[in-house]
Amino acid sequence: MLQALVLTLSGGFEPALAVALLAAYLQQIGRTESMARVRQGVAAGVLASLGAAAALQWFGGREAYEGVAFSVISLVEVALLAWLWVGKGKEEGRVKADVLALLGAMAIVLAKGVDLVLFPTRLFIQTTDYLNTELLLKTSGGVLGVVFALVLGLALVRTAALLTPRLVRGLATAAWLSMVMRQAVVVVQVLLVNGVLPMDDTLLGIVIPLINHQGWFFNWLLGVAAVMVLWTAVQGLRRGELPTGDLNPAQLRKLKAAARREVRLVSVAGILMIAAVSLVLTNAAYASRTVELSPAQPVAAVNGEVQIPVESVSDGQLHRFGYSAADGTEVRFIVVQKGGSSFGVGLDACDICGPTGYYQRGDQVICKNCDVVINRATIGFRGGCNPVPLEYQLEGGSLVLPADQLETEKERFQE
Repeated sequence: MLQALVLTLSGGFEPALAVALLAAYLQQIGRTESMARVRQGVAAGVLASLGAAAALQWFGGREAYEGVAFSVISLVEVALLAWLWVGKGKEEGRVKADVLALLGAMAIVLAKGVDLVLFPTRLFIQTTDYLNTELLLKTSGGVLGVVFALVLGLALVRTAALLTPRLVRGLATAAWLSMVMRQAVVVVQVLLVNGVLPMDDTLLGIVIPLINHQGWFFNWLLGVAAVMVLWTAVQGLRRGELPTGDLNPAQLRKLKAAARREVRLVSVAGILMIAAVSLVLTNAAYASRTVELSPAQPVAAVNGEVQIPVESVSDGQLHRFGYSAADGTEVRFIVVQKGGSSFGVGLDACDICGPTGYYQRGDQVICKNCDVVINRATIGFRGGCNPVPLEYQLEGGSLVLPADQLETEKERFQE
């Protein structure tokens, strides 16, 4: 439940924060009439996410979608950054503000929207009993995460409106640049997996740490939101006594009411931020606990081939299988969906650590022996602590592995 909650919270929090800063910037430059375009962009992003998710479910091609969509989304976000620093104000005109507000909000929502729409498929893909407790807990966690993100987003929209123009520009730059970097990493990963970019050691040395630590980008966005809340709170404390001057009683009451609303807003945003950080830290501690390897699902060869139904391993999780060799040795191997119809298939062992095995922590594949995070994009390729790759073919909705290659590798699993 906690993992599902944090997953949807992080998915909803990113667009909520980015849209909040976009709205705040429009207000700062006097383009409040463009706020309607922001709302329309959010609605368009939701509809586009629903359509893209449906297309991916029907036709597949997740890798191609992410490569193209994230490239376009990144370009829109770069345009927003350029507008933020080069345009700087009202002279940019309403048309440009309207277009960027609409496309920017749509791109921001679409970047995470598809994952949120497809979240239920992770829960149901291998479920036969739709009333089991685990499914209900995960569903509840996912729904709570989305609601939490929406409420926090609304609080951040109101909080961002209290910021200075310079601070809005700085925080928006930090948030949008983080999103561009995350999406660029995904695009490069897709290009590497499909052989468009070579497996260059220098490039891998840069990209692999970013792939293995996607949480860095979310933590950076949490930091941006925390600065927003803290700055607003500090400014409220510095303001001190309300100026009375020549105000009449009605004006003074109005001023006091506005101050009380600001205090309540900052308090709510602060409480929500503390709760969000606590959930993320708790989930990280839970994910890093000592775990035992899940039992291997027994498989047997038929006519010299081991067949694994694609639908049973298409949920993005690590699946472990055990093949009984001719001498009775259990040869373990794993299957991990890398995206769409691309799978990483390898022994549950590597050339360095031996048959200690791998397990899943969050969305990461981890070597149990040395706790190294394995880059999903490179599973199926030899090297380092990667699983020893196994050859397979996609035939008739199944992954087909020659049994003789499993027989050849049995010595790795013999004590």
